[in-house]
Amino acid sequence: MNAIGGQLEKYSVTYRTIDERLRAEKGFPWVFALVLDCAIGIGVAHLLKGLDLYEIVWPFVDARIGQLDEVITWLLSNPVGLKLNEPLNTALASFFRYHIYLWHTFVRMLRVPAIWANLPLALYAGISFAAALFADLVSIFSMHIVCFYIYALRLFLLTFTSLGSLWRAFRGQKYNPLRKRVDTAHLDSRQLFLATLLFVVLLFLAPTVTVYCFVFSMLRWVVRGFQLAIERVAELQCYVHMILDRFRSE
Repeated sequence: MNAIGGQLEKYSVTYRTIDERLRAEKGFPWVFALVLDCAIGIGVAHLLKGLDLYEIVWPFVDARIGQLDEVITWLLSNPVGLKLNEPLNTALASFFRYHIYLWHTFVRMLRVPAIWANLPLALYAGISFAAALFADLVSIFSMHIVCFYIYALRLFLLTFTSLGSLWRAFRGQKYNPLRKRVDTAHLDSRQLFLATLLFVVLLFLAPTVTVYCFVFSMLRWVVRGFQLAIERVAELQCYVHMILDRFRSE
């Protein structure tokens, strides 16, 4: 149970928000912060009254899926004049497109109008709680971007780590992980030829891997910046509580 709670605390903004509310020292600052938080939430709920979130969110999600597919198509067309390795480029594009399909199939479980019709009720629990819930929804809807970033980064690190090892082998050296130093390596002609061949192959594949890593890193950090902005709103009650506590202590 503790392991589950630890994972929820790490990944769920909603869980952390509720946990902070329950753990906070009860008193006037806490009550005032909670009342202010709920008042803002109720005000926003009245402003959003009549809006159909289902009709707003899902066309937006479908449009983003289309744009992500366009990004893959753009990468296939040798962007900004870069001559990418065609077989690797095609393989990576097919891999990422298949994952877009898997992710789209997964999020279709949330495509239930009743869920989105009742979602604004979270605002009555406070703007912090609603923002935390929204941040978790953004995490679910951007899960594929996180996966793409991790895949591309792992491939990038594997490629350049291998290039570094092969470059040392080409120069008659090897890394000793036990002593954490570079030692002399004695390679015969066939081993040296194989190391040189692999180095050249990876060197030609490296630009394609780098482009994919760069593109998905940019997408990941754009999404992460948006998530951080929402999380700051989710911490509104905590900030108000801290400010009132500081004034009270002075």
